[in-house]
Amino acid sequence: MLRNVARCLQSNLRRTDAIGRYGGEEFVFFLSEVEIEEGVRISDKLREFVAGLEVPIADLQPPLRVTVSIGIGGWRGEDETLTAAILVERADRALYRAKAGGRNRVEVEGA
Repeated sequence: MLRNVARCLQSNLRRTDAIGRYGGEEFVFFLSEVEIEEGVRISDKLREFVAGLEVPIADLQPPLRVTVSIGIGGWRGEDETLTAAILVERADRALYRAKAGGRNRVEVEGA
């Protein structure tokens, strides 16, 4: 399932973006040169693409489906000392809010 989700995310990102596995069942992706609102729009589209995946597993019917919760670590140029680690920390907080808020959603921290 993780490979299918990874392929779905990778195939729907731009060449200028980066994605990687982050922890057990988490991925991190960096969207280059986009405003927060555009990042939300892109993330919501990625969420929809993943929710549309159907993964057949042996004799399991219907095929397995998954959803994703996405946290966005935003930055509007407010702090010149901002690092990738701070963005990931912000995204992680937003992710946990997304999960607590009902899952299969996008949340933003630092916007």
